[in-house]
Amino acid sequence: MKTLNFFYLFLRKKFFLLKKFKLVKQEIITNKVKIKKPFEIKESRIKVVKNKLIENSVVGRNYHLPQGYLSKIENAFVSSHSSLVFSKSLAICSDFLRVELEQMPEVIFNSIKLCRTKKTVKWLKKIDSFIHIEEAAFFSKPCDTNYAHFIANTLPIIFLFCNLEKYKKIPLIINDNLHPNMMTAIKLISGNRVIFKISNNNMMYVKSLYMLSPLSHIPFEAESCDIDKLTKFDPRSLSAVAIFFQSLILQVNKNKSFIFPDKIYVKRNSTYRFIENEEEIIKIVKRSGYKIIEPEKLSFIEQASFFYYAKQIIGQSGAGLANCIFSRKGTVLGIFINDHLIDNSFWPKLLYFNKMEIYYIQTTPDSSSAHANLNVPISAIETYLKHLG
Repeated sequence: MKTLNFFYLFLRKKFFLLKKFKLVKQEIITNKVKIKKPFEIKESRIKVVKNKLIENSVVGRNYHLPQGYLSKIENAFVSSHSSLVFSKSLAICSDFLRVELEQMPEVIFNSIKLCRTKKTVKWLKKIDSFIHIEEAAFFSKPCDTNYAHFIANTLPIIFLFCNLEKYKKIPLIINDNLHPNMMTAIKLISGNRVIFKISNNNMMYVKSLYMLSPLSHIPFEAESCDIDKLTKFDPRSLSAVAIFFQSLILQVNKNKSFIFPDKIYVKRNSTYRFIENEEEIIKIVKRSGYKIIEPEKLSFIEQASFFYYAKQIIGQSGAGLANCIFSRKGTVLGIFINDHLIDNSFWPKLLYFNKMEIYYIQTTPDSSSAHANLNVPISAIETYLKHLG
């Protein structure tokens, strides 16, 4: 109890200076796991379906990705659902974080208090217990219980770390409430490596903590209209992850008699941001030969397999479409999109590496909210299907 009180007071009684991760870098890793050196993203392009008209559009700006690097941080404190690492007087954060333009999820979740002018943070969340670990690598993220965030942000850096021979015996630290499919993906990559799950209201004190620089960034409730500039994905690590699982998909399905469909419609089962006239849309796509799938009812490998073998995919913008990273080059993707959103560059940037042909099928939202329910114009889906032939 004395030790718990000491650590608790250490965190609660002081402000920590936010420091970008690049200030503590030690070892470049992206040149050690068969992925390219710094990569420049060119403009992302899509085709927009507006009722009976299809237009070309540019949605993603150019940006340059840095090398990934690994740091060893001594006497570190880490928590669930936070990417911050506390050590000495510092709170180490992502190089991509722009506190003047976007919210920190930890602030929204009431884990920390942020002073934007001084760029300092103070820990607020109640801590029930501390767990002591000698050494481990840290992969907790604020939003990684969301499948799309997990696929884009967390899985690639876990893959990079687990492919470094030098650190093959180092345990991993992850959030404890990840979906079973996420855990399957991690275990397929990490093999027999020890995994520590950090639960809510608990904190870990790690004597020697390994931390990987983020290579992707999805802004959280950005306060700028220019979200496009803040959203970044790393095609190098995403490609490496895709190649690994595509090989596994072929191996798993090699001797199976089941034939995966060429066309799939991805149904989103949710109480919000759903398609109001989906029953009518499903009847239309079925007539064009689409198979209806519900990703949350499938295992991780089953999900990935459906997306790998499909040549045409239709679905609403949402976590289920993150499985498109397993799709092959040239796959055609039609996305029902809320045209009121500030930034629609998410999917072209995420899928830049596998050169999918992306169409945005504009819909009518029932409000101005980013999570509005959508109504798909019948003329728009019919125009899209006719265009594909």
